[in-house]
Amino acid sequence: MNKQFTEKTAAAVLNRLLKCCQKNQPKKEAFHKAWIDAAGRQCVCDGYRAYRINARLDAVETSAEQIPMDLDKIFQPLNVGKVEEMPAPDPEAVNLAIIDGKNHSRPALYDCGPGKPAFNAEYLREILRLFPGGRWYIETAENRRCCAPAFVVHDAGSACICPVRKKQDQPAETPAAPEPSAADQSAEPAVPDPAPAPAAGADEKAPEQFLKPLLKKYTFFVYAKHPGDKNFSLADPAHGVNKLQVLYTPRFTDAEFPKLKSFLDYLSIVNPGAVYQIRTIEKRKTVYTTAPESAVFTPEDFVTLFAA
Repeated sequence: MNKQFTEKTAAAVLNRLLKCCQKNQPKKEAFHKAWIDAAGRQCVCDGYRAYRINARLDAVETSAEQIPMDLDKIFQPLNVGKVEEMPAPDPEAVNLAIIDGKNHSRPALYDCGPGKPAFNAEYLREILRLFPGGRWYIETAENRRCCAPAFVVHDAGSACICPVRKKQDQPAETPAAPEPSAADQSAEPAVPDPAPAPAAGADEKAPEQFLKPLLKKYTFFVYAKHPGDKNFSLADPAHGVNKLQVLYTPRFTDAEFPKLKSFLDYLSIVNPGAVYQIRTIEKRKTVYTTAPESAVFTPEDFVTLFAA
């Protein structure tokens, strides 16, 4: 691995991200090329990684026509000082995590330790190649959320990477989320996080007296299934919990349906192989199954998901 930043390595890392975006998100053409932001930095982003290079790299195809999103909003916690420094991932440990993932046919995850997030190890390796010796930051404990990204600062630029929820941090059972207040009605739904999937028979039928009042206001449940699971089960996507009884399962309204689809599509990208479904409460009819290629990210979505 390079000890210092080099334009050759940086160009290779950026081009690999762009090729990945072109392959996995063919409809998001605005993100298939790098762009130059207002500060003159060369930027790339695929939805869960973002790189900003202080000097333009000629070997990276760059669009001069549009700026698809304002990455300053994603880096807002870093810009306003709501972060604390964390140890940089150990390159050898990252490589071992990648090998372990391949040996067990599962996503390669790198755990940064208790109270810290876990990340896709292959993406970490790319950032370590891009910014060797960079300083790593995460939101301060009082501001940190389960979806909080990590930031990397280097003399040559900066980067951001979104985490993957760690299974050992998932509670065994979570009570139903409180109904939103009037002030929250215009806000985005909470960011869903990956949920493990079901065991056969985990989906118990709700009592008639419970379902009837639900149907007056709410329409949908979320179900989740991860690689290796046989069945789907009721899930709380905001807290990464499944195998829930009906009484403890969050419900969603018709008005929340479009945004809920977008968030679940995002989850299926962050967690390769995971599948999420939206089903009606009344008849458990599946009305939507996640489609990663349809995920649409806007600056506003990113602010809601990742910024303080």
